Amino acid sequence: MAFRPPGIDPDESLQDFMARADQSYEDNAHISWQERYLRTLQFKQRPPAELQMLRLLRSWRSKDHVWYQVHLMQLLEMNPQAVADFNQWWIQAAPKTDTMQAGLSTVDSRRWKVLNLISKLSLDFVIADASGSILFAIELNGASHGAAATAQQQQNDAIKHLVLGQLGIPLAQVDNQDVLNPARHALLQQRMQTLP
Repeated sequence: MAFRPPGIDPDESLQDFMARADQSYEDNAHISWQERYLRTLQFKQRPPAELQMLRLLRSWRSKDHVWYQVHLMQLLEMNPQAVADFNQWWIQAAPKTDTMQAGLSTVDSRRWKVLNLISKLSLDFVIADASGSILFAIELNGASHGAAATAQQQQNDAIKHLVLGQLGIPLAQVDNQDVLNPARHALLQQRMQTLP
C-alpha cells in the first residue's frame, strides 16, 4: 500500500479528516522514511524525439557507443596543477580586501558557482568510438530552445558550448522536427555520419 497523505474532502468535517489522517499514519507507521521517499518517485517518460533519436543513432552509428543523458560533469576532471597555478595567481593578484562568503574566499565561491552550474547540466547524447574516446555530443532542440528559450536555457546552452569547446568536443544541435519527420531522416543520417 503506497503512502498517500489524505486529501481534504470539502464535505468532510475537520474531525473526520483528522480521524482519517490518524488512521493513515497508523497504517503506514511501519514504513521507513527512505521507503516513503522512494514511493514518491516514478519512472520518467522520455520525450518521443529523444527515444526516436536514440533508435536512429544506434542504427546509423552501430560501431560506436551511444550514451544517453550524460551529465556534463562526467566528462570532466580537475587538473590539480592548473588548480594550484590558478590559486597561486589568485593569491598574488587578489585585492587585499578579499571577502569571505560562508567560509570561502570570493574566488572559491566563484569556482563552486561555476561547478554547481555545470553539475546540473546534461547532454542529450554523447557518441564515442569503440575505444571509448568521445567523438561528439548532440543536443536536441525542442520548444525550450531557439526563440522560445528562456534566459536560463540560453545560459545553459552557452555553458555547454563553452565547456565542450574547451574539451575539443563538437556539439551538434538537432531540431526535434528533423528527428520526428521521417522525410528528413536521410539528411539527418548524412549529417550524423559525417561527424567525427
